[in-house]
Amino acid sequence: MPRFEVKQSAKLNLTSYSGLALIGQCCQAAQVEAVIDPRLPVSQGMSTSDLVKSMVGLLSLGKSDFEAIEPFRSDRFFKEALGLAKVPGSVWMRQRLDARAAELRELTDELSLRLLERTEAPITAHKGYVCADMDTFVMDNSDTKKEAVSRTYQGVDGYTPIALYLGNEGWNLGLELRAGSHHSALETEYFFERVFPRLERVCAAHAKVLWRADSGFDSARLLFALAAERERWAGLERSFDYLTKWNPRRQNKAAWVARAEAAGVFEEVRAGKRAGLLDRQVEEPGGKRMVSTPLPFAPVFRDAAPALRTSPSVGDYEI
Repeated sequence: MPRFEVKQSAKLNLTSYSGLALIGQCCQAAQVEAVIDPRLPVSQGMSTSDLVKSMVGLLSLGKSDFEAIEPFRSDRFFKEALGLAKVPGSVWMRQRLDARAAELRELTDELSLRLLERTEAPITAHKGYVCADMDTFVMDNSDTKKEAVSRTYQGVDGYTPIALYLGNEGWNLGLELRAGSHHSALETEYFFERVFPRLERVCAAHAKVLWRADSGFDSARLLFALAAERERWAGLERSFDYLTKWNPRRQNKAAWVARAEAAGVFEEVRAGKRAGLLDRQVEEPGGKRMVSTPLPFAPVFRDAAPALRTSPSVGDYEI
């Protein structure tokens, strides 16, 4: 596919979506044809990669309906910018993409990784750590009857997808649609299984990776899974740490104050405000491993861990 040059010409040829030229270059860098067509070949007709690139072009223009492709079937710039042999019709594109959706899901994940690798995309650290931020967000679909639309934590009907973003740039390494009522921590270990290998692949071997998540993911099951992943990275002589915000749920706040007082960890950070940091060791069922839990959660890592004071037993601690 030819690169585009910006130059002055006598012929006036205006378009409101010239940015498609950059989308086409991204498709070329990710090797869409090389990844998709050998895995999903066709005996005749339009290649699967052309269907995928056409859909990517529509999505980049903010159009998610298959019917939106129809005005572009006779658009020369759309075809050339995306490097298409032919622009598909809406019916053909819907049928083909629906039929191969499961296979395309895996291949498009691979294309995202290839794009980062082949363009040597910068993955910038923050205070020495390459941050991998996992979070959910709400997609408002109020007054619709779409499948799996339900009440979200923001009080509107819609979806609650889960995503993982990498580095200061926020590169997306995983994005999965979930029902609106789906709890953040529910079945998230399966999301881990899919994104951990991607994280290992795109991060430099010397990078110190820090996984960050909010209190919606404060689950013993997920913390133990993160501890296991840290052990696996350590076996590869690589650095992986994790930080999850503590969810106190219905715990006794007075008991926590008593723990901090007994351990002597309170410090006055400003007039009227004290802060303390405690360390709790929690054993995984079956005695497989321990997770060290700074409470309340704060950016304390291996080099600071020896300075933490173990809190005395005051009631039970649940995660």
